[in-house]
Amino acid sequence: MLFCLKKFKAQMRGAMIFDKIIGRAAALLLSYSGAKKILTPVITRNALAILQRGGAEIKYDKIVKNILNLAGDDLCPMEKLSCGKTVEEFLTIIKVVK
Repeated sequence: MLFCLKKFKAQMRGAMIFDKIIGRAAALLLSYSGAKKILTPVITRNALAILQRGGAEIKYDKIVKNILNLAGDDLCPMEKLSCGKTVEEFLTIIKVVK
């Protein structure tokens, strides 16, 4: 998703996006992209709220509380980075915008 935002942001506006798992970090990126239809098997409550506020249509199978790291013992690193951040703050941290 980061690659697409850096290289193809204009093409993402209004697009339909599929992602396997969408947490807060992905939702902030998708909100920034202007994608209008999001399809995912798994989404967090926080991500759902962010995308709904942005006016995206979201289809999902399951809502979970958090996205965990590979070991399953802590939050996903991207989720940690996005906690408490606005879209602009998060984008600056991960260097999507200058």
